[in-house]
Amino acid sequence: MAGSRKILCANRESLQKHDQEAREGKICRRGSTIFHTTDYKHTHDDFEQRYDGIIKSNKLLFTCDLIKQAIKEAYASGNQATMIEKFTDVIDWCRGTGSEHFLRFARPIENHFDGIVGYGIYPISSGKIEGINAHIKVIRRKAYGLPDDEYFFLKIMDLSRNPYKRV
Repeated sequence: MAGSRKILCANRESLQKHDQEAREGKICRRGSTIFHTTDYKHTHDDFEQRYDGIIKSNKLLFTCDLIKQAIKEAYASGNQATMIEKFTDVIDWCRGTGSEHFLRFARPIENHFDGIVGYGIYPISSGKIEGINAHIKVIRRKAYGLPDDEYFFLKIMDLSRNPYKRV
């Protein structure tokens, strides 16, 4: 089916929103005089119905949908006991399919289980640390040939004092 990938990757809430916008005739994408395009509206309001049809027709896609929903509920709960229960279910479902792709998906969950469910107690993301590391790499690239390490560390300290400004 054409457009199935986009429908499968979407949340049910966003599919319902698209259906509602289509019924209301809302413009989804404005046209452009530069690129000679016209306004775009959804021509049909059966996104959720198509999603359900795709899921019902394929057992593995149904399992994917169950896993996606369980992981979403686990992280939304913020409770370690619920996360343990949901991720244990995910691992069992992956093993139950016997598909090599699901087994490959379950392996890192099993290997990092304690860290994953630890998010239920300490909801800390490593996003800021990764961002700082990326900034340090940029400074290192720009600062190639600096006379000493002390100046390099001063540049890193200066970076940490300045607030991030998105351009």
